[in-house]
Amino acid sequence: MINKNQWRLMQWSLFLISLAVIVLLFNDSLDFLPIVTEQLGRKIFWNVIIVSAPMIFLLVPGLWRNICPVGLLSVLPHHWGFSINKIPSFTTQRVLFYAGLFILLTLIPLRHIIHESIVDASLLLTIGLAAFISGIVYKGKSGWCNGLCPLLHIEKLYGIKPLTSFHNDLCNPCSHCISPCLDLKNNNKFSNSTKLTIMERITVGGFPGFIWGWFQVPDYPYPIQWANIFDAYFLPLSGLFISLIIYELIKKFIKMNIFSIQVLFSFLSITLYYWYQLPDVLELSTLGQILLFFVHIFVILFFFWWFFVRTYTKNPWLRLSQH
Repeated sequence: MINKNQWRLMQWSLFLISLAVIVLLFNDSLDFLPIVTEQLGRKIFWNVIIVSAPMIFLLVPGLWRNICPVGLLSVLPHHWGFSINKIPSFTTQRVLFYAGLFILLTLIPLRHIIHESIVDASLLLTIGLAAFISGIVYKGKSGWCNGLCPLLHIEKLYGIKPLTSFHNDLCNPCSHCISPCLDLKNNNKFSNSTKLTIMERITVGGFPGFIWGWFQVPDYPYPIQWANIFDAYFLPLSGLFISLIIYELIKKFIKMNIFSIQVLFSFLSITLYYWYQLPDVLELSTLGQILLFFVHIFVILFFFWWFFVRTYTKNPWLRLSQH
């Protein structure tokens, strides 16, 4: 079992690494560190961090929820004693959830329009500041980690069948900030809240099409044009809409357990992501179609095994510590 000191070491190490990546992103645009490899920050951020994130959410979402640098920022005001500790009402909680989902769906297509590392760095700082402010206002994880965080929706989508649970270190002891807590509930349905079905439908039902549509859009050169902005959003959102319709039709006309349908669409989402993303990051397109074929086969087989073959006992992401 990971002890308290080990958790602190991982949390603050990852926090410092995140700050270093932000510095490198600024350097990509401002070039104040001439000895650093050109565009190093962008390569680390997009080709390492972003590409590995879905796999982390798939395997050990609880580990990530304990060491996320932004999550750490959000609970510091509570731990340091200057949070207002407001507990959000259900209406506020719902607004935070949907605002996070809106931010997610807005930011992802912009990747095809805006290519400046300084924008990425500024966005990361803004997210960190927003998480810290949410921690000043709201108690524990209720404002950010279980509310406004855009990645929460991806974490719930991919982390539907986690490898194992971890002790909840960021909330030790539990502050009872929100109910139901998305970290502590078993993953027997997407949202763990029966009144958040719209979020479940859009994220689970719509994301396979959204991801497919995103990968059909090229990266547009500067200057930014309105037509390119329209194209960057049209295919992902159209794919989301079509995928959502298919999801609803399956729920209505095919006799399947709702959890099984959600697992199917989670499988489709992450398989589509790595089907397109992994060969691009590994630059396999230049190495021949045979290698590309085997990578695609591996992606399908691994995720099929993970979601449908592997023995799985329903676990929450995190569990309350006994110490």
